[in-house]
Amino acid sequence: LPQSERPETPTWSAHELAGFLSHVESHRLYAGWVVLCSTGMRRSELLGLRWRNVDLEAGTAAITDTVVMTNSRPKLRLGETKSRRSRRVIALDVATLGVLRDHKVRQSTERLRAGEAWEDLDLVFSTELGGVISPNMFTRWTKKLATEAGVRPLTPHPAGRHTWATLALSSGKIHPKVVQERLGHSSISITLDRYSHVVEGMDREAAEIVAAMIKDSG
Repeated sequence: LPQSERPETPTWSAHELAGFLSHVESHRLYAGWVVLCSTGMRRSELLGLRWRNVDLEAGTAAITDTVVMTNSRPKLRLGETKSRRSRRVIALDVATLGVLRDHKVRQSTERLRAGEAWEDLDLVFSTELGGVISPNMFTRWTKKLATEAGVRPLTPHPAGRHTWATLALSSGKIHPKVVQERLGHSSISITLDRYSHVVEGMDREAAEIVAAMIKDSG
């Protein structure tokens, strides 16, 4: 039987993404959306990120833990990711590192305010009492704030992960293997298949570039 075509996943343009991030800049979880959109992390990986796995000096984040919904409740799963390949270390850009440093200071203030009520889970992105953030709640916040920002109300997966991958590949400057490694796909074929609509657009550009090289050397 012929295979059904994968529907094209909606993503934000760079302009829409910038508009969304500008709108949420005053939100206590602003850094969360910045990390989501600058790394291509899954929602579960973002909410499960712990400070011990973030090296602000080296500029890296290790993906080892996740937060998932279990019996309608958010649960932190230590050492558990979607797949073995999902366990990875990714680089963080300078701007994201600056936002994370500011976020850490803000979180320290919340911790002092909470006192003994603080739940010490070492989470980078937590509730105001240090607890686990519900993935479903994070999705609702993302869609609501996107609507307020005047952009399409996407869920975190297409808004962050798919948008990052699409922008990275369409730039023509980032090798698909790098995109695969950052997203934690088990093989590059998954990356190329999932973002085939971007690759098709790159095909025309590749044809023109090579043709120009041949012409210039003639």
